[in-house]
Amino acid sequence: MSYTEQKDFEQQDAVFFSMRRNFARFDIDVDFANARVLEVGGAGGMLGGLVSGATARTIVADSFDAQRQYEGQFPRLLKEKFERNGRALDLGKIEFHSVDAMDMPYRDGLFDLVLSNNAFQRIRDPFAALQEVLRVLKPGGVACLSFDPLWTCDSGSQYGHYVPQPWAHLLCSADEFAFRMRVAGATDGEIADFMLGPNRIAYRDYQTELHRVLAASGLKAFHVEHWSGLAYDDALTVDNQARAAAILNCDPGDLLVRGFLVLAVK
Repeated sequence: MSYTEQKDFEQQDAVFFSMRRNFARFDIDVDFANARVLEVGGAGGMLGGLVSGATARTIVADSFDAQRQYEGQFPRLLKEKFERNGRALDLGKIEFHSVDAMDMPYRDGLFDLVLSNNAFQRIRDPFAALQEVLRVLKPGGVACLSFDPLWTCDSGSQYGHYVPQPWAHLLCSADEFAFRMRVAGATDGEIADFMLGPNRIAYRDYQTELHRVLAASGLKAFHVEHWSGLAYDDALTVDNQARAAAILNCDPGDLLVRGFLVLAVK
């Protein structure tokens, strides 16, 4: 499916709506109008831009330096993108920082809300990043982290459009998968991203370590849930799932888990 700005906005609207719905589902109260917000892993600026319209101040932090990529013009270009789609973006309410999520420069207790969408599966040590998220939250502050796809799900390579076979990235070496990507037309940047981007952490490790970090952090409340599903409707699914489970020495059902939601109240 080709990219369109309209579709991008629809997807980010859905993410913001889902976050607020989850707050309501667990009776978590967030004063958006007065909140200082940090988004972890939001280089594109779309979600952060939408959130900034409802909050007092939003910082979008990512290892990707959008300002350098666009020669300092990123905020202006993002504002123009919003305006083309009938949206408002107040650049006085949003900042973009290049930050290591595992060692953030912000002081303790700075933010009322920390959110992240589809970034923690790409952070080398997401559990260190979670500790940092909790550190920079104010007492009473809320974290909402959602990420998908995990490395061990059928589309965990994040490049299945080049190698459209379930769990192919687990059934061959990284070099072989990268070669198949290149033959299918992937760019050098995409191949480098496949090799270095996803953190390759399995479902069971997430399940164990997320709970460990949260339980040790003295939070008022926390909730962790995961979801399962398949991206591919492929005749090879059952066979590939069994083969991949044997390679990883795990339960085949583990390979169906796609992502996690973490909610925490400090």
